Amino acid sequence: MPRQQRSQRQEPRHQEPQHQEPQHQEPQHEQPSSQERQFAVGDRVRAKITNRTGEVTQVVQDGATDTVTVSYDGEPQDDYLTTPAREGAELPRTLVDPA
Repeated sequence: MPRQQRSQRQEPRHQEPQHQEPQHQEPQHEQPSSQERQFAVGDRVRAKITNRTGEVTQVVQDGATDTVTVSYDGEPQDDYLTTPAREGAELPRTLVDPA
């Protein structure tokens, strides 16, 4: 006698997508980005290109772009760098973050 096997195949159950109400979040007060921030002489900053910290020595505002002159802090590797690389840089405001 041949035996009949029943297939116990389970059909995938359809799940209703769960609807979640959007949660109301209070607006967080963020610090202005470097494009919005105005730097002043004496501010401590970090250059985004070199990741070095220093002090703002001059700010030139020429319309759409501001240029910030940064005097870098002393670092051990300065003995091996060229003078412009260790003394500081003139950077656009977008390439400087507050330290």
